[in-house]
Amino acid sequence: MFSICDVLVVNKTDYLEGSDFDMATLKERVRKLNPDIRIFEVSCKTGQGIDAWTQWLAGEIKTVQNLSR
Repeated sequence: MFSICDVLVVNKTDYLEGSDFDMATLKERVRKLNPDIRIFEVSCKTGQGIDAWTQWLAGEIKTVQNLSR
């Protein structure tokens, strides 16, 4: 899955501090499969990363709209 997708959104990052989840390991493993993937770390609770994610999404929407003209 990670080798063919353009983006990975990791949500609930506000909960990671109290867990044994290793974001660096995730990124390393995913980038070995797909060096060009964009990874967004977001928290809907705190709003962290939402702006970057939505800006990327808006750019993708514009690209698709321009292609369909």
